[in-house]
Amino acid sequence: MPEPKLTFHEESSPGEDLRHVARSLHNLFPTWDLRVFGAIDSTNAEARRIALTLGGDAWHRIVLADHQTEGRGRQGKTWMAEPETSLLVTMMAPVGVLRYHRTLMPLALGCWLMEGLESLGLDDVQVKWPNDVLVRGQKISGILCEMCGAALVMGIGVNLTQSREALPERDVREPQATSVAAETGEEFPGRLAASLTLLNALLASLEHPPEKDWILQRFRQSCATFGTAVSYKNTRGGVVTGIAEDIDETGALIVVDKDGVRQVIAQTLDPL
Repeated sequence: MPEPKLTFHEESSPGEDLRHVARSLHNLFPTWDLRVFGAIDSTNAEARRIALTLGGDAWHRIVLADHQTEGRGRQGKTWMAEPETSLLVTMMAPVGVLRYHRTLMPLALGCWLMEGLESLGLDDVQVKWPNDVLVRGQKISGILCEMCGAALVMGIGVNLTQSREALPERDVREPQATSVAAETGEEFPGRLAASLTLLNALLASLEHPPEKDWILQRFRQSCATFGTAVSYKNTRGGVVTGIAEDIDETGALIVVDKDGVRQVIAQTLDPL
């Protein structure tokens, strides 16, 4: 395993805020290798390139960027943000060292993000199964976990500095967007401090994860999906429509259909 180091990409140099973030992370979490970019297609795509090049020597690594030109979400959706307005990070770790089953990890990351956002002064923070974080019903963060060989690639985007007017309009069927700055107003600590607070919450929890029961309880207490009508594909290729009721031990969603039958919607992590 190569010695962990901090690398700033020469051809696409990051801004000063992200440089400060990366240096602080390198000091706080010295076992993680950091690669930092100004602009990149996507941090998850870079993680895949690292994994294919280095194999088992790819873990544990963090990819940070000021801007993504091809940012992605689940089910082919895009993540669009102006340069230096968001926290854009991908973390890589071997599945074998994770405390929870890989399908529970998006939920765990959402819980840890909630903790970080609340420490920044945001309230009414919730999760939407399986991979969004909401503030007052508006989307502030998305999570995209994918498998690459034996590694779990964990991509996260958080809106930080955008004004309400600068945030993109979303489909009327989806939560509208918000940002840390829009929610905190004059109390916004700045991109540097906000990024460090959120990354510290994520990496500290990855290194010293709480018990699985804490994740399940925290998610259940804060899930905006419960009690709402949902429609998801099941593992057999069909569509289940009903009322979201709970999650099981693996993070799968339990839905009660029109006949009163409890259906389990398993979350799958696509290969990257």
